[in-house]
Amino acid sequence: MFVLKNAWSSIVRRKWRTLLTMFIAIIVTFGTLFGFSVLHADESATDGYNPQLVSAVIRPDAKTKATYNGADSSYTKNYLAFDAYDNYASALQAAGLTYSYALTITVPVRQSGDVKAIAGTDDQSADKTGGEMLYRSFSSLEAAHENELGRYKIVKGKQLDYSSQSKTGVLISQAFAKKNGLDVGDKFTVAFPNDAKKTIEQTVRGIYEYTEPAAAGQGSDAKLAKDNRDNVIYTAYYTFAMDGLYAADGKGWLIPDLNISFLLDSMSTYRKFEKVIKKAKLPANHELTSPTLIEHEKQIAPLRSLASSMKPMLAALWIVGAVLLLLSWGSSLLVGRRREIGNQIVIGVSRGRIAWQFMLETLLLNLVGFAVGMVVGAFAVKPLATKLADGNAVSVPGNLIWTVIWSGLGTIVVLMVIAMIRVLLFRVRTLFAARSSNEVEVVDDGGTDDTATSDNAANDSDTADADDTAESAQEQA
Repeated sequence: MFVLKNAWSSIVRRKWRTLLTMFIAIIVTFGTLFGFSVLHADESATDGYNPQLVSAVIRPDAKTKATYNGADSSYTKNYLAFDAYDNYASALQAAGLTYSYALTITVPVRQSGDVKAIAGTDDQSADKTGGEMLYRSFSSLEAAHENELGRYKIVKGKQLDYSSQSKTGVLISQAFAKKNGLDVGDKFTVAFPNDAKKTIEQTVRGIYEYTEPAAAGQGSDAKLAKDNRDNVIYTAYYTFAMDGLYAADGKGWLIPDLNISFLLDSMSTYRKFEKVIKKAKLPANHELTSPTLIEHEKQIAPLRSLASSMKPMLAALWIVGAVLLLLSWGSSLLVGRRREIGNQIVIGVSRGRIAWQFMLETLLLNLVGFAVGMVVGAFAVKPLATKLADGNAVSVPGNLIWTVIWSGLGTIVVLMVIAMIRVLLFRVRTLFAARSSNEVEVVDDGGTDDTATSDNAANDSDTADADDTAESAQEQA
């Protein structure tokens, strides 16, 4: 009872030290839980990512794309033909990999009749560009999801019908529809890229708008009308085939831009797929990429950015926390309370009881702060970190909570041991040496010597220590 009473009395008297120590414990505990949770979420989002389908595409590399000129049809030499994809399919089958695929085919088309495309900032003749619009077909909904121009949603009418083997109509953008006064069910015509007199009649099946911003040069800043994604006409593959726009022996802009997305069932299959395709040799100006992984990387970028700052933040938090604890608790224990320890030993209090008092003070101060930090962290880390990670989910796993708990308790035990060692190693003679050093010789006017104690009040400035010693003496009596 004596030990607990003295410990509590010391904690209550030293209010600022008590509040500062608890505050440090709360901040360090909360910060540790926050940082570890973010790092765990980042690791899970990276290494644990395993979507139902992973897409893989073979496209011209960035250097080749930079040479694109919509008014120069020689760029079509960079398009892969079905023969090239057949070779890759054979290599995959030989390796025993199973996959499905989604097909996208694109050619430019000319405006015809009263329907006009949204103008570009530097349009050129359709004889050079192949047309003012793009005509793009998808074999499936998966292919539409892989659309490199961005995902879109239907705001009026119906989605494309990928199962029908007849002509089922097309989708046009809301901006294109508004410019030309078109609505669902209306008909309009477009012309072949190599022959303005050869036209195709289309029926508006639906009207779409994009759900994400346009890339540079693909929106209202497009130089050519056909590069503005609002001038793209989307349709199902069978409608495209029945329109006669796919020509295996086409020339110029009539050569189709053929893109096949390989759909794989897991990340591990994708890694094997990479090795097979690279072994089969990609064209020198092409690269293998995964729109699925690119989209995932884009989505978790805020979380990754937050996680990258966590390791230095945690290191700084622990270092600053340790320094502040040393200043508030350590300095008081190692220096400021030397008189208290010595006086209690002199009046007969055992070192063991004094050590228990100091250990209890350390335990109570840090344990309360640690517990508050854990409770606040358990409720606040998830919403706060998720918001800072721009919506990427950050949770506090149970195993992580236990890791922080055991680490925190271990740290408190270490501090208690330090407090105990400080008492056990205290030398009483240092207390009397300190008193003797404060004695100075004073000479009065009569020439007689007198010995006085210099500034005894200063030596007893720690009123809390004196009170603690008095209480100890009273308890012992």
